[in-house]
Amino acid sequence: MEIKKNFYGVEHVETASGYLNLATNSQYMGSVNAAETLYRKGLNIFETCLGTNHNLTAMVSNNLAGLLIEKGEIEQAEVLIKKALSFKKNFLGSEHPSTLESTNTLANLLNENGDFLNAELLYRENLELRERVLGPKHPDTISSVSSL
Repeated sequence: MEIKKNFYGVEHVETASGYLNLATNSQYMGSVNAAETLYRKGLNIFETCLGTNHNLTAMVSNNLAGLLIEKGEIEQAEVLIKKALSFKKNFLGSEHPSTLESTNTLANLLNENGDFLNAELLYRENLELRERVLGPKHPDTISSVSSL
């Protein structure tokens, strides 16, 4: 990470990508607080360099929202996921795999928040789209079946 910061500078997309890789690894290893800090650093750089209406910014917002759901910080997660989902629907379309990922994250949020009826409806809609777009054997489709 230090090599990227020294070579590209602190406020560079490549540096932000390094933070995201570290965040993902930290999250998988169970270090959610470290992962959150790294996601936020990466998100801040993407927002500065690329703006708030960019696919990479939306992707990081989605990932951070998923982590916040895991931590039980539903309100913060909701703001991030709705912002990311709105961007993705407007610029990528409602059937784009990245949009479907954010839709699934929103369904997870609703489920964690106890809104089981709306979570189920969103899971079913997402499953139907993933089956059509990605196919029934795609890992994301299978994940949707599991979530439902």
